[in-house]
Amino acid sequence: AEEWKSLVSDELAKSRGDLAKTKEDLNNFKTSNETYRATNEGLTNENRDLKSDKERFQGNIAALQTSLQQKDEHIQQLDKEKSDLVAQNDRLRSDKEEADSAKTSAELAQARAELDLQQVSEELSATQIELTSAKNANDALSLFKEQVVRKIPNVDDIVTEAANPVDAAVVAHKPESNLVVISAGSEDGVKVGDLFTIYRDGNFIAKAQITHTTPDLAGARIQFTNDGQSIRVGDNASSRLAY
Repeated sequence: AEEWKSLVSDELAKSRGDLAKTKEDLNNFKTSNETYRATNEGLTNENRDLKSDKERFQGNIAALQTSLQQKDEHIQQLDKEKSDLVAQNDRLRSDKEEADSAKTSAELAQARAELDLQQVSEELSATQIELTSAKNANDALSLFKEQVVRKIPNVDDIVTEAANPVDAAVVAHKPESNLVVISAGSEDGVKVGDLFTIYRDGNFIAKAQITHTTPDLAGARIQFTNDGQSIRVGDNASSRLAY
């Protein structure tokens, strides 16, 4: 009985020791479980925060992508505006070049017109001088004709107007030879035998007959000289009135 009691006591003590150890293990498990639970809650909270951060980041990325798309569209718009401005600048440059060319052409045309006007004015002045000279010559010849008519009977029967009148000037005079040279020749229609009236400032000077010709000059012999007059180089000579 003592042995059995001892054995029971030993088993009981062992069971109590196992129970105590089991309690200790249970307490340790509870502690570990609490630790794990706390850790899990922390991880859950962290995971929730991470999800929130992820959503926020995704929102930021979406906003950035929208902004990038808007900036890209803005850049494309700016590129288009730049292209339009370049094309407009090219057109303006071309218009300016055309305007400069037109201005230059207009200035050249104006210069040519002014030159033409000057030439026409000079020609008009020269023509007016020639007309005045011709009128003076005609007046002188008319006066000479009247003088001849008064001096010579039946002069109307022998005075005639030259078919192709020639107007020239005395370029040389040899009084000792009674010869003059005039500034018109065969190319101007002067022929040997033609008669020329020499006059100055509307006054009759002399009458001369052509004796020889060159293409641009003619020699004539003085037929008679008006009383009190003498031939000078530069006097007018005309075949408009011959007799």
